[in-house]
Amino acid sequence: MNNLLNIKSFLKFLSRNKGYTAIDVFGLSVSLMFVILPQVFNSMGDAGGIIGCVFFILVIFAALTSSISLVETCTSIIADGARMSRKKALAIVVVFTTVVGVIVNLGYSDLSFIQPLGEGTSILDFLDFISNSVMMPISAILTCIFVGWIIKPKTIVDEVRLSANFRLAGAWSVMIKYIAPVCIVIILIAYVAQTMGTITL
Repeated sequence: MNNLLNIKSFLKFLSRNKGYTAIDVFGLSVSLMFVILPQVFNSMGDAGGIIGCVFFILVIFAALTSSISLVETCTSIIADGARMSRKKALAIVVVFTTVVGVIVNLGYSDLSFIQPLGEGTSILDFLDFISNSVMMPISAILTCIFVGWIIKPKTIVDEVRLSANFRLAGAWSVMIKYIAPVCIVIILIAYVAQTMGTITL
């Protein structure tokens, strides 16, 4: 309940003092953390500086732990796929991510003229759109195809039944083969069309 009240208060603050609606807030992504939240902390007076400092220190630790797991995944894939040592694979991952990171940061300075998704957008917005709104749904569709039509749902059902009773196996099989792929395709097309300005949801 306290968390809900905090969120409600936060949205009211942005609405009254910054002119944002709730819908605007959920679409801000990066700007929410690095532009709007600092303004919120600044409005808290002396306590805001301390809270803001602690918050961003925790964000750094969260980013580091997430980055380590992501780097390990990429390193393992490259090492296994290219049959090279982990050190070389790690070096490739570090160089690639560093170069991309530099380009993304330049998108807020020297490369700010690049606005791939329209006025006011940045390189990071574009990469976020590609990874979250395009690649993730495509990955989900491929997963449905792989499970539903290649290895067959029965394989998963039999595996689950080794440790539990799978009462909705039939419904799940229909869902993974027919319903889920269609729904994901509709979501993918609708969101891409909305982002490109073709339709308005």
